[in-house]
Amino acid sequence: MSKKYGAVSQFGMSGKVTSEDKNVAYYSIDTASGQSGAAMLNSSGQIIGLHNAAYSSGDNGGPKMTKPMRDFI
Repeated sequence: MSKKYGAVSQFGMSGKVTSEDKNVAYYSIDTASGQSGAAMLNSSGQIIGLHNAAYSSGDNGGPKMTKPMRDFI
């Protein structure tokens, strides 16, 4: 928490999906511990997935916002 401004700051990253399969989008954006569950947004600000892990491919990624995912949420 920033005492000077009384606000909470969050990290923002941008990049492109480098590959995907039916359920997961992968990207090479650098992430840190604690970012799991962060929304992946498209250029229109719509949630297209959620960050959850680093994968064995070397990329980070997470489940895409499919209908079953939306229904679960």
